Amino acid sequence: MKLTWTIITTALIFFLMQLALFGLLFSTWLVHMILSVFVCLGTPLTEPALQTFLERILRALMFPVDLILPAPQINGRSIAMPLLLGLDSIVWGIAVGTVFYLIWKPSSKTPAA
Repeated sequence: MKLTWTIITTALIFFLMQLALFGLLFSTWLVHMILSVFVCLGTPLTEPALQTFLERILRALMFPVDLILPAPQINGRSIAMPLLLGLDSIVWGIAVGTVFYLIWKPSSKTPAA
């Protein structure tokens, strides 16, 4: 039972973390587009370092899903992104949650009296 809760909690933490990263990445992209269109009058700007950094972190966290679904299938569907983040969170939750449980599992041995 504790293993299940550990996996669920870890998956939820990964899901919320990935959603926050995706939101930050989208907001940096939006600010970049607004600056490019309205301030620089359509002149292409260099990609901000923060946006590149967030893309790399999100790509590293999305590695398990990238193994299952190749990149061309993921890139064209931004609506499916939360579902893919959920699937990815389940994979990370099972892997990392199991490791956490094995490290911190309560010992089943009773102390000898």
